[in-house]
Amino acid sequence: MDDLILVDSEELKNLSIKLIDFYYLHLGHVDIERIYFAEKIGELPKKVNTLELYGVTNAAVRQLLSKMGGQQNYCLTVWKDAWDALHPNTQLWLLFDALYSIEPGCNGKIKRPDIIEHAPIIEFFSISNIGVHWRKCDGELPCLLGESPLAIPLPPDPDEDNMGSTI
Repeated sequence: MDDLILVDSEELKNLSIKLIDFYYLHLGHVDIERIYFAEKIGELPKKVNTLELYGVTNAAVRQLLSKMGGQQNYCLTVWKDAWDALHPNTQLWLLFDALYSIEPGCNGKIKRPDIIEHAPIIEFFSISNIGVHWRKCDGELPCLLGESPLAIPLPPDPDEDNMGSTI
């Protein structure tokens, strides 16, 4: 683990820009300049999340971002080898999910990945018969950047009290 290298990733940033443009109603709150995108190169730990998103509420991320001297409040990283092994559709969905997790205001906080906060994603996969375990369906997921945006239910309005279906 001592040989870990962190490399800036324009590819992740560009994919994120495309997703934000394509799914503005879901991701329009994300300020791309508030995110540091990087690839981790090195020996993979036994248990690893291919994509990780941390905000400045994490002390290690706060320290890393302060060393970078930028104005980022988030650090989005992928383990390069594990990421490259994924189907491109899975990569896009993982990235969409991470970007969707960013709290409005881009202040370094992250939404909890629960049924309330991530209702539109869960509803989309329930309707499409893929199910809530979509992360295990590598290669079977629909492409997020096709000819037109997918019919992902809209995010709940934070000003509304009802927590019912977003459809």
